[in-house]
Amino acid sequence: PVTLNAPGDSVIARLDTQGRFDPTFAVQGRVFLDNGTSILLHANTGLHLMPDNGVMAAASRSSLGAVSLGALRLDSAGTPIPGFGTGGFAGSVVEGQLVRGHGLDIDALGAPVVAGLARYFPPASQADRCNFCVLRFTTNGSPDPGFNVLGTHPGAPGTAEVSFPSGTSAGNVQALRQRENGSLLLAGVVVDPAQPGVEQVGLVSLLADGVDDPRFGETDTPGRLSLNPAGIDG
Repeated sequence: PVTLNAPGDSVIARLDTQGRFDPTFAVQGRVFLDNGTSILLHANTGLHLMPDNGVMAAASRSSLGAVSLGALRLDSAGTPIPGFGTGGFAGSVVEGQLVRGHGLDIDALGAPVVAGLARYFPPASQADRCNFCVLRFTTNGSPDPGFNVLGTHPGAPGTAEVSFPSGTSAGNVQALRQRENGSLLLAGVVVDPAQPGVEQVGLVSLLADGVDDPRFGETDTPGRLSLNPAGIDG
């Protein structure tokens, strides 16, 4: 099993079947990513054990004032794989002032999909908002040229930012599921500024090419749905 914790520096740890740190992975079973690496992992980040016993994790990276959302790929020794993205990190720049990666899924070929958030802080007279972000990569860590290629959502090909109706700010993306046909389901938290403190469940469904799923959500907001758990029976 693989676990993740991020109380200060980001840490990826691998445990053996007895629940002890695996001495064959990195340094005494742990990889520490301090602030000097510019790569940041978050508590409860999506994490996958790869077929080669390596690890892939959702992550973000800051460089020269720009923030990228993406995935970090380590081999079985805990070393970044240079052939994946740049130095083991594959990402795409997101314009939000606060960017975090939380969800991660991998297709049958080993290509990752990452989900996270981009938070924007406008002038004080306006409410800040968060968009759900989705990135689909190829197996070598390049943005998938077939995802959001028409610019259905803001972002370059391979990257999409999904917003909820005007006046609604989305919070953390908590989960990502890639269906067998390549379509995506995201789940997270949505907060309506008109109801401060009331968290709703936000759901987003996208087709494999990044287009809103017309069969999901409300008529005026295809592909998106928000639910107030307090009003749901069962």
